[in-house]
Amino acid sequence: MRVTVVLPTLDEGPLLTETVRAVFEKLQGHDLRVVIAASARLTTRETRTAIAELVARYGNKIELKNLRRAMTWRPPHAGGRGLRSTDTIR
Repeated sequence: MRVTVVLPTLDEGPLLTETVRAVFEKLQGHDLRVVIAASARLTTRETRTAIAELVARYGNKIELKNLRRAMTWRPPHAGGRGLRSTDTIR
């Protein structure tokens, strides 16, 4: 069975490593892929290091998605609109 696990992260370096190891351990025998969603701006250096170590260990089974905002939030005003959820991530 193909399984994709999506893990958002900002500052969970050691916890992220532990979580990914547990996922691979518990889902042995499955076609497994882990997508790590990190903030291009807000993810800590420690977490980036942990991600690099996970990629080195698990190879193409780990995919990093660096998310960034397409635009900043603006409050609604006459003649316009605020940010919609579909506008936030490219």
